Parts: sequence; C-alpha cells; structure tokens
Amino acid sequence: MTTSAAVRQKLVEALSLDLVGPDATADYHYQDEIISQSPSKWYLTGFLVPYEASVQDRSGDTADEGLEIDAPTSKSSEDENTPETASARKALFPSSIGLSFLISDKTTSLDLEVYWGDYQPLKPDGIENKAKTDRWQRQRQLQRLTVTINDSTKPVTLDVPHSDGLKLAISNRPVNGTTKLPAGTRAISIFLINHRCPKPDEEKDTGYIFQSHLTIHNRDGFIPRPDLRDRQIEDDDERIADLQYRDDYEFACGHNVSALVQRQD
Repeated sequence: MTTSAAVRQKLVEALSLDLVGPDATADYHYQDEIISQSPSKWYLTGFLVPYEASVQDRSGDTADEGLEIDAPTSKSSEDENTPETASARKALFPSSIGLSFLISDKTTSLDLEVYWGDYQPLKPDGIENKAKTDRWQRQRQLQRLTVTINDSTKPVTLDVPHSDGLKLAISNRPVNGTTKLPAGTRAISIFLINHRCPKPDEEKDTGYIFQSHLTIHNRDGFIPRPDLRDRQIEDDDERIADLQYRDDYEFACGHNVSALVQRQD
C-alpha cells in the first residue's frame, strides 16, 4: 500500500531532479544524462562556480533586472511621474558549501564523501572543435578521503583527489563557555570550495561543479547542538514547544546547503 509519506518523497525527488539534477541516489540512466542546454541554464541551483571567477560570471543573466513598480493612476497623486525602476540586489552564485557540527574529544578522524557532477560539451560529428554546441553530457564524480582530527586550531586545506581544483577547508576549534556540552567538545566546520580556474565564457560551465554533495561519517557519532535561547525564553508557547520537542536535536548546520543527519542505532 502506498502511503502519503511515500508519495511526498516521490514528489520531493522529482522536484530535486528538475531543479538541481541527479544526486548520488538517482537512477543510473540519469547519472550520464545528456541535456540540450548548458547546465547552468538547465538547472536552477545546486552548482558552485570557481572562487576566482569574475562578478559577471558569478551572477545570473537576470541578476541586474530591476523590480517593476506600477505607476500610480490616481490624479490626486503628488507625483504623477512614473517612478524609476527599483534596482534589484545582485545575486551571486556560491563557490562553496559547508557543514558545521560538534564532536567529542574521542574523535581522531572523519570519513568524507565528496560527490558532484561535471558536464562536458558534446561536439557534433563533422564540425570543428571550436563550434558551439547545445548538448552537454554529465560525468558522475565521487571521491572518498579521511581527515585527521587533532587538538590543533590551525585551519587546514586539502585537495580533493582527481577533481581538477576542488579543495576542502577545515576549521577545528574547542568549545568553551557552556555547561551544556561534554568537556572536550570541539566545533568542526568543513567546506567544499571550487578552486578551479575560470574558463572562457563559451565553456565556463566546464569549470562549474553541479549537484555538489558533502557527506561526513563519524564512527564516534555527533554531539547535539544545544539551544542556548531557552535561558531567556519567557513566551509560554515557546516553552511548550521546547517541552514537546525535547527529544529532537540539531546535529549540524549547513552553509549554502541544507543539512540532513541520518542516525544509526
């Protein structure tokens, strides 16, 4: 019997496939898909542009479009002139995604999986290599690596193998000043950054990474993030919500990406 939860999950998967593209769990025939348009135009979100790309390359085609405001129609208006178009805020594509979480002092290493998709233009037969193409093919990429965790607070940068310029930036800091966490707790932030060299405009998508995904495994588990607001909450509804959800915890915070934690019993 199909449940409402299963139907909802199918809708979420279809929406994600349409807006972001195939992830690591997508059907195999999507993994090497061929699309009829450059992927940065085909997909709405989920890609990272090179860190050193120009502002023009890091903004979308509609980033400079203004907000349209209808002119007043009333004759009694103090200003009957058509108002100027309000300027829109320039939106830039991200170059990194990251996760922040807490671990105990027992953790000495973390296992990481970096997943993404590369797209390459397909050159039609009988046409010179410099000819423009409207067909792009996806190449699935997955790299696994282990990161050592110690007491050092010095930031660490690692190269992602066989990625042509992707890097991992790791921050490791002790947590002090709260009695809600076990002694020795450390705050870890790991970012996946696109440090590829920017490509010419007609091939700029070959320098992007699409469907970027970062998975972190810790055999010692993660420490729940405490809610420090409850010390100052006076609203009765907030206090009731704290009571109702006292067994639900936040284990990670995403940066330019959502965070999902899978608990293993």
